[in-house]
Amino acid sequence: MSTELENQQLEENARPRIYEVGALFVASLGDDGVLTHYNSLIEWVTTRGGEIIADGGMPERFDLAYPMPQIRENKKTMHYEAYLGWFKFTLDASLVREFEDTLSRDLNIIRKIVFKTVKENTYIQRKNPRKRENARSAEEFLLDEGAIVPVDDSVEVPAKNLETEPEVNEIELEKKLDELVINK
Repeated sequence: MSTELENQQLEENARPRIYEVGALFVASLGDDGVLTHYNSLIEWVTTRGGEIIADGGMPERFDLAYPMPQIRENKKTMHYEAYLGWFKFTLDASLVREFEDTLSRDLNIIRKIVFKTVKENTYIQRKNPRKRENARSAEEFLLDEGAIVPVDDSVEVPAKNLETEPEVNEIELEKKLDELVINK
């Protein structure tokens, strides 16, 4: 019974599955270095019988939302920017652990994630908001004849007149403040 279960698990691991990997590469690699490194990860998958389903293209450089520490060879390094690269691939389940270990040992990768996914495109393009043709600004709306705008006349805002306001003598002000502090 147990050998049958073991055989079933071996067959399950031998069958290719769909995965996606995302990695943050150190910014010190530069554009050429990160592209070379990214392509070497793709090559690692394809040389082991994997197939690339979707490719994020050239990893994009961006500022990180917060500093990310990386401890390698007993040294702590803070990263403030990185390159983000990703791709979707098929690979035998038995090789995925080896791939994750390879990514973990790589000193040029700050963070990585590998997960099972589906073949369909799950990436949603960010849409830029478009202004509607008939959209009006707030000022146009308020100036419309039918708009009712509440006005509170009970609050008076005094107008500042720089010519009539007295000049502040800083020395006298300091003396008054000292008196108040000492008396308390």
